[in-house]
Amino acid sequence: MDGVIDSGSAWLSRPDCHGESTQPQWLDPREYAVALRLAVEAGLSCWTRAIGDAAVGYVLDAHADAGAPARGRHRVEDVEVLDDAAFLGLPVST
Repeated sequence: MDGVIDSGSAWLSRPDCHGESTQPQWLDPREYAVALRLAVEAGLSCWTRAIGDAAVGYVLDAHADAGAPARGRHRVEDVEVLDDAAFLGLPVST
């Protein structure tokens, strides 16, 4: 969903100290949600790289909307910044 914090390409809920990191890497994040739903319909789980809190929140909300795969579970990898609401399992859409 996003890049890395050091290069200003993470997707954060607030700009970093350089005023960057406020956009996802996906041009339209809704396409990720569609791809995730298609994976679930095919019985597949999805592993997603998300670094920033906005990216992680978006991915977790998309997982909740898409539902569980037939086998296994969805995963979010490389998390560096996590919003308190996401940690508590609450909706965190930005």
